[in-house]
Amino acid sequence: GTSYSRKFNVSLLTLAILTGTVMTVIGNNIVLSLGMVGALSIVRFRTAIKDSRDTVFIFWAIAEGLSVGSQNFKLALITTLFIALFLGLTTYIPTIWTKYLIVISGESEKHMNLSEIRKRLKPHVVDIKLRTANTNSEHEEVIFEVRTKGELDLSIINQLSELEGVDSVNWIVESGETLG
Repeated sequence: GTSYSRKFNVSLLTLAILTGTVMTVIGNNIVLSLGMVGALSIVRFRTAIKDSRDTVFIFWAIAEGLSVGSQNFKLALITTLFIALFLGLTTYIPTIWTKYLIVISGESEKHMNLSEIRKRLKPHVVDIKLRTANTNSEHEEVIFEVRTKGELDLSIINQLSELEGVDSVNWIVESGETLG
């Protein structure tokens, strides 16, 4: 897709750890495996869960409940500490690249010079991709996706605004996550 969801990838890794925990608890015990089927049948998702981390927390609670219920207290403690540390680290460690969308609008009669826009962006970014170009008889708009190391320098907005044909420049951080 066009966006990368870091939270979803972290959720997949966490669910793999939780699945291993549940399999360790169940082992070869038929009674525990039937209890697990019963526990999972109780958890019914009547509405779609929008955030993948919510699914992780639901299954984490089930795995911990199974561990404690089968008197595997060490496994419950180790799993809790490991997953809490893993989620904490993946939440607070910053990504190497920061992705931004730069939306540039102008009048159609004063055409924007895309090569000049790229030339002004080049010293400030690692990668530039033209994602969208819209035009009609009165208005034209281009959207660039840029990647930087760290924050984008705000002075670039002023430099782009000074170009002929550019009326407005909007700078948007793209996290890959959707809201709503």
